Amino acid sequence: MKKRVFFLLLMTLLTGMSASARVWQIQGGHWNQHWYFGPHQLGVNAGDTLEFILEPGISVVEVSEATYASQDTTWNGGFVIESGGGIAVVTTPGFHYFVCPQHVLAGMMGEVYVTTPSITVTSLAPLTACAGADITLSFTALGAYYWGNIFEVQLSDPQGSFAVPVTIVSIPLDNVDPFTGICWTVLHDTLAVTLRNNLAPGAGYRVRVVSPMHGVTGTPSALSMAVHPSNPTTLVWTGASSLDWSTAGNWDNPCAIPTPGDTVIVNAGSGPPALVPSIMLGKLVLNNPAGLTLSGDLEISGNLTLSDGVLSLGNANLTLAGTADITGGSAASFVRTSGSGELRIEGIGSGTRSSMRFPVGAASSVYTPLEIGNSGTADAFRVRVADDVRTGGWSGIPLNANVVGKTWFISEAQPGESDAQLTFTWNPADELYDFDRTACIAAHYENGHWVPLQSAAAAAGQGPFTLTVSGVTSFSPFAIGDGDAPFPVVYRSLSAEVVANSVVLRWTTESEHSCRGFSVERRADAADSWLPVTFIESAGGTAGPQEYRCIDAPPHAGAWFYRLRQIDHDGRETLSPALLAKTGDPDITSPTELEFESPWPNPFPLSVSRTASASFRAALGGHAVLTLHNLLG
Repeated sequence: MKKRVFFLLLMTLLTGMSASARVWQIQGGHWNQHWYFGPHQLGVNAGDTLEFILEPGISVVEVSEATYASQDTTWNGGFVIESGGGIAVVTTPGFHYFVCPQHVLAGMMGEVYVTTPSITVTSLAPLTACAGADITLSFTALGAYYWGNIFEVQLSDPQGSFAVPVTIVSIPLDNVDPFTGICWTVLHDTLAVTLRNNLAPGAGYRVRVVSPMHGVTGTPSALSMAVHPSNPTTLVWTGASSLDWSTAGNWDNPCAIPTPGDTVIVNAGSGPPALVPSIMLGKLVLNNPAGLTLSGDLEISGNLTLSDGVLSLGNANLTLAGTADITGGSAASFVRTSGSGELRIEGIGSGTRSSMRFPVGAASSVYTPLEIGNSGTADAFRVRVADDVRTGGWSGIPLNANVVGKTWFISEAQPGESDAQLTFTWNPADELYDFDRTACIAAHYENGHWVPLQSAAAAAGQGPFTLTVSGVTSFSPFAIGDGDAPFPVVYRSLSAEVVANSVVLRWTTESEHSCRGFSVERRADAADSWLPVTFIESAGGTAGPQEYRCIDAPPHAGAWFYRLRQIDHDGRETLSPALLAKTGDPDITSPTELEFESPWPNPFPLSVSRTASASFRAALGGHAVLTLHNLLG
């Protein structure tokens, strides 16, 4: 009867070898009153050699299975070995039966099973794997595998070639027939194999199992395996599983999510991540019309590419390092400052990059970018833009006429050493009622007032429009108005002088916008209330200085305080600082000691004027010296 031995064995994958033949010896003779072939059962591979070593009087003929079963000696047309021995090469798979014609009735018979060896990978999972992770496989090895054999599991290159295979695990053959030392069929199921961490990415990886001892090259896996790096540097959003940024299955690499320094690309074709967490990226490419929204601060060290879609900051900040740049930026793709979050760009100024464009827009999804140039010390500038211009800069009543309905909030990391040029951009739809773009003025909110930074000038462009202002050294909310915008009067000088017991008030305005006039007020030194003296109509100038004078005769001698109540056409009022004047006897009118009034304006905004006023009174015929010191003395 046929005898087959089956064993279960741990295995691995390999490729590409040609079978190598083996020589097997079969002894034939008489021992202990018994005629025998030893071994009388043998498993070999096709192409192996059988060497018969026969005692005198013994020969061998191959017979059919039926003849073998009937213990006949009819030759079957196979090998014939004469007395003394010889060799036979077996190539036909299956059972080969042989007998000794002289001693067949004494049981001198034998059989050889010939097989064509093969190793086949029967399963491989997963078909998408991560470098450094485990995969599982199973295989079947058919043939005669002998004691000491090592099965090797081999991995191809990313294109599926085994020209230079990599052995990823070796499995010894240890379950063999204790009598023959042979294992006919090797089965292995769910063998775990760990992939190397440094595997190159690719979609064509295959595995195979080889038996080097027998020169058997296994058949590669029928399906290819895609291997992804465990820590990629570039990730493309797919949204395959959900809209969660932190789920690995939502990126083109199923093994990872973005980590610090990565390049992240969000293309069209799927819904974008719902929220972007706090992270530092090397590059970010936004090319999805649905845009992105930050839930935490985002820092970019390389490049921000805005191709399509709005990047909404909310209350998070977007920071571009001094080495980072911005590509793109348009009405279709910009940074929306929809909350308190700012776009921060580092390293703008002398010795680095002289200017940078801030591609920002307000919550209304309108693109109103700002360009900042700085010829002063390099600094980090922070920008956000909001809808409306408010009377208090950050708060107050929104203006509804004569302004562009946007406020640009600008600050710097290290105040005091910048000399900036700002270029504001807006759209026709941003202009509020009765705004005159032929007489534009840039202003910023400082010391409780909207302070014009320049004379009125026409906006540039055909829509969108731009306006540039230079020499900006301090930063706060900025806005664009026209000649009738409700920006207050800016004073160049303000003084009070006693002449013949009368007080002569003089003031010069740097600019006036929507100013109706000035109410002159006074109060006695010991009084609490201010009384109106007279009202001086505005000269109506919108650009350039205007000079005014008012003479008042106080009702009695003494110390008097004077101030101006500047009144706009819309009823808003602004008070000037109070000035002291002393009238009466000569000792008061002509003091014996120097009297010095506080300089005006104080503090002194260089962005408005290069002129400041200081008032003092000295004894008649006396000599006074005025010196100017900086903060260092």
